[in-house]
Amino acid sequence: MISSWNGILVFACSIFLLRLSVTASSSILVSHIRHAAYSCSDHPSLKESIGEIRAGATFPKRKRRGQRSGSQTTSSEIVTPMRVVQFSSFITILSTTLVAFAPATALVPKIGSVEKVTSLLSSLTAGAAVLEILFSPFVGTLLDSHGRKPVFLAVLVSIALSQVSVVFSEESVWSLCVCKVFALLGVGLFFQTIGQTLLSDLTADSKHPEQQLGSALGMQAALISAGFLVGALCAGQLLSRFGLSLSHGIAAALMTMNLLLVTFAMPETLQLPSEQSHFQNRPKRSIMSSLLGCTRILTKHSQPIPILAIVFVLQCLPSFMGDFFQIYCQTEWGLDTKAFSSFVAVFGVLGLTANILGSILVNKLGIQRYTSLTSFLIILPSIGASVFGFRGLWVGYVLGFLGLAQNLGVMAAMVSEGKKQGIPIGELAGERASLIALVKVIGPILYSALYVHGKRIWNIASLPFIFNSILGVLVFCICRAYVTQ
Repeated sequence: MISSWNGILVFACSIFLLRLSVTASSSILVSHIRHAAYSCSDHPSLKESIGEIRAGATFPKRKRRGQRSGSQTTSSEIVTPMRVVQFSSFITILSTTLVAFAPATALVPKIGSVEKVTSLLSSLTAGAAVLEILFSPFVGTLLDSHGRKPVFLAVLVSIALSQVSVVFSEESVWSLCVCKVFALLGVGLFFQTIGQTLLSDLTADSKHPEQQLGSALGMQAALISAGFLVGALCAGQLLSRFGLSLSHGIAAALMTMNLLLVTFAMPETLQLPSEQSHFQNRPKRSIMSSLLGCTRILTKHSQPIPILAIVFVLQCLPSFMGDFFQIYCQTEWGLDTKAFSSFVAVFGVLGLTANILGSILVNKLGIQRYTSLTSFLIILPSIGASVFGFRGLWVGYVLGFLGLAQNLGVMAAMVSEGKKQGIPIGELAGERASLIALVKVIGPILYSALYVHGKRIWNIASLPFIFNSILGVLVFCICRAYVTQ
């Protein structure tokens, strides 16, 4: 009986998500078409009007050709591209999460050994991170030279094709591995490089671009958390009831809808001709030259970009503890799988709330005050875990949940400083993403070593949390000194 009700609940959620997706995409498309029709009827030259639609939808604060003095930009010109980017973020993470947990279940009977599957999945994750280090700076240069939209579409197409390959290859091992790598790589490139570049473009002409960008990044992070929660809740039921192929088919259908939405409703946001002409004066980069992109942001730019990049790394490092945290919860605190899953779910809700609230507070408090506050709050969970164990961790996250959105201000400040120094937005985003991909590789190794050696040498199992507390204090001090309003 309970199983039947679970099926009904999953079916109802699927119908709700489908209706939400269709309604949102239809609303965006209708708004875009209405705006185009209005512009074409208001100007005699169709060619000029189409150019004005692009300029108006992308950079609404600038005066368009033929625009009468004193005329105001309509809200649809500002809202439509932002809605497309944010809605696409939600659908992308939802689609990939629906099948993210499938390989671990499906590969065991095909390979026959849990140890081999674990080793294979770890190798795929590490390989995807290395590819992200390699490709992120190169993708950043493509965003500045060929435009944002073509690169955006290429990433979405690659994820969709990898999901479709599982359906038509009879759930083979190679297709599952390819799908996982493309999902990890595509999501990393989208959210760390492409998405942040698009949001930077769309907030560039606002009155306070740093704060508006921080607010937009907070809303995107909230939608990512929501998409992950919904996808994680539905993934198990879809896999158990409908099988591996149909689950990937549903994910591919969502990604295809996402692709169509971006194709027809998303304008090109690259500022022409100034930004492209500036990019053409910079040396071209190949994929191989992008291999050192993870360190270029620390060595090739003027201050305060290197110090902001270091702060960003220190903020992100605790997020990449890897499997250590789950092992620690099981061995030191006695949490079973169900209790750990419940903690992860509540942690996701706290992250969602933090990003929604952070997108508002970063405008109210300013970059420096917001970053200093959140850098202090994120210390509380680590101190609680070090002193009081799991309950202390809970209390720390409840009291300092806003710290989960601490990097919004630093990312916005980094983009702002990059514009002041004349660095193309895509190039800077690619270098930052490459650096974070390097942290994804180093983080799990570092925290595992801290746990093992801390327990063996000093008999301090909580050494990783003490390390996080020190990181938090260091970030707070640097932010007070180097992050401006």
